[in-house]
Amino acid sequence: MALDCPKCGSPSTQKLSAIYEAGTATIQTGSTHLGVGLTGDGFVPVLGSSSTSGVQQSELAKRAAPPGKKGIGCGEIGAVLVGPPLLGLLAVFLCFVFGWDSAADWACPGVSGIMFVLLLTGLVLTGREAARYNATEWPPLQSKWECSWYCHRCAEVFVLDSVAAPAEANEHTTARS
Repeated sequence: MALDCPKCGSPSTQKLSAIYEAGTATIQTGSTHLGVGLTGDGFVPVLGSSSTSGVQQSELAKRAAPPGKKGIGCGEIGAVLVGPPLLGLLAVFLCFVFGWDSAADWACPGVSGIMFVLLLTGLVLTGREAARYNATEWPPLQSKWECSWYCHRCAEVFVLDSVAAPAEANEHTTARS
């Protein structure tokens, strides 16, 4: 089922979801290697294996991608786990550099504790914001994407109203028959 582009009138249109699916491929390969190496002591068997995985995607599929959900990334979690101890050690180092030996006893746990609480609070707030976005803002964006079409002639992206879709689609298919 194709629809005419509202901008240029071309029948060369396609749903964004179809473009995305057709232009995206998951790649997974693996191989085992066997060989012989030569050392000073003679021949040595060499065994190995390798694997590759990834996603191959056309430029048009990238542009036609669905809206993404928000989440908490590894960087944020790593900052909460690694940041406070490093800043605590930096505080102790600075205490020794400036001759504040008595402050070094509380600097590491104090700075680490304060930074941990601040970063954890930020992580919780980020998670709450992501959950709010995913529950309220993402569903309408996803619905709009599911009803969106692309014109291969003029590159216009247009949204087909889901209520009018069956009637409009029937008009276009009967007009071409």
